[in-house]
Amino acid sequence: MDPIRYFKNVMASFPTGVTVVTSRLNGDVAGLTVNSFMSVSLDPLLILISISRTSTTHEVIRQAGRYTVSILAEGQGGVSTTFAGAPSRERFACVPTFDSPMGHPVVEGAIAYIDAEVVNAHDEGDHTLFVARVTDMHILNPDAKPLAYHRSRYQRLADTE
Repeated sequence: MDPIRYFKNVMASFPTGVTVVTSRLNGDVAGLTVNSFMSVSLDPLLILISISRTSTTHEVIRQAGRYTVSILAEGQGGVSTTFAGAPSRERFACVPTFDSPMGHPVVEGAIAYIDAEVVNAHDEGDHTLFVARVTDMHILNPDAKPLAYHRSRYQRLADTE
């Protein structure tokens, strides 16, 4: 079996949350769906995203040095699909947003968002890891469940005791 295809199948076994990452440069907005998002440090507050270097959003983030992460809620699979597949210029026309204090679009209905300034960018393989310092954050929908992705499908989280 092709090792890349097999690796994709192995990674699909790991459930992830789903986010939309946005940035703005010279008035132009860019954004894409990202599930490679994590907390790096609590002191200082740092987060990390991993973006393919072939993405148009990659270059906007690199030049702007800032980005915003919208943590998607259950039921926002359509938003995720739009930001993963629609042409870049159509993504924002299809999805309602508002601007964060940093001036980047936040997806309406998201659970929370985080504004961040890039402190390091590490090129690894075909992606760049953008480590960023949190500058602002807000929980918008505290009772919402997150949008989850597992085995190439959106999933619902079950309540457990």
